[in-house]
Amino acid sequence: MFRRQISFLVATALFAGLISSLTASNAAAASEIGRRLNDQYKGKTLILRGFYTGDYLKYDASGRAIDPGSPGDWTVSGIVNIESLKLKSHELIINARRLHLGWPNGNFQELHDTAPKLTQEEGNRALRIEASFNAATPEAVDGLFGRVFLTSSDRFADLVPEYWRSCVRASVTNEADHRLPGCRFASDFMLIPGVSAGPIDDGTESATKPSTDDAIAPAGAGKGGTAPRVVFHQNPSFTNEARRARYSGTVELSLFVDESGHPRDVQIVRPAGMGLDRNAVAAVSQWRFTPGTKDGSPVPAKITVEVDFHLD
Repeated sequence: MFRRQISFLVATALFAGLISSLTASNAAAASEIGRRLNDQYKGKTLILRGFYTGDYLKYDASGRAIDPGSPGDWTVSGIVNIESLKLKSHELIINARRLHLGWPNGNFQELHDTAPKLTQEEGNRALRIEASFNAATPEAVDGLFGRVFLTSSDRFADLVPEYWRSCVRASVTNEADHRLPGCRFASDFMLIPGVSAGPIDDGTESATKPSTDDAIAPAGAGKGGTAPRVVFHQNPSFTNEARRARYSGTVELSLFVDESGHPRDVQIVRPAGMGLDRNAVAAVSQWRFTPGTKDGSPVPAKITVEVDFHLD
């Protein structure tokens, strides 16, 4: 009996030692992966999939966001700078800072809060991301990381809302100089994974767009034709991000006015950033026009409009 107790105690001690050794080994592996992640990603700027808002995001082991905030405009919600990464148990913890981007004087850049007397909450751009993983291996953690952020195999231009696509495509190709000169990214932004990857498919443009043979432009209405005229004007709202940065700008949009005077296929031609473009599109989409005419009959017409954002 006494010998059996000794054997049991020895086996228990050996098992405990094995568990302790495995735990220490796993901890060491997790620590090594954590160091490698920090070496690889700390200080890097990345694009958050979904452009989710809020200061806290939680992901499961498959990379699915759990109760995320609503998708925001990518110029204020989509671009983050990684400040630190840590592996804790079966969780990857990322602390990041959101970058707010604009085009002051046509130059694409990060804009900072300058309004006086900002509360700590108002001036906070911090984002905490917690993502679960099944195994602390480099492959598993890298795979999870790639499901939270864009990778080099993604195409940013295909992931932005439709009204952004012409502008973003012009920015990430060599067509920016002659197609949409107002849409240009800074060279360092082009280095972010996913921004300039792969050829751009231009076959996704709206099927409802009138052909150029049927559409008239205001300057080309000419004899027997009239251009559309605004009869209902919805003012856009300012964004909190632009207000805190004391940032003003003008968004130029192109659109087609159909035969009934409704705007269609609104596209950004010259952005302002800071979330203002999204609000400009939302407002102009509610405008109403008297339609353009040709030989006395209503016709779809392509026009451009400017939406100004200025602080009082």
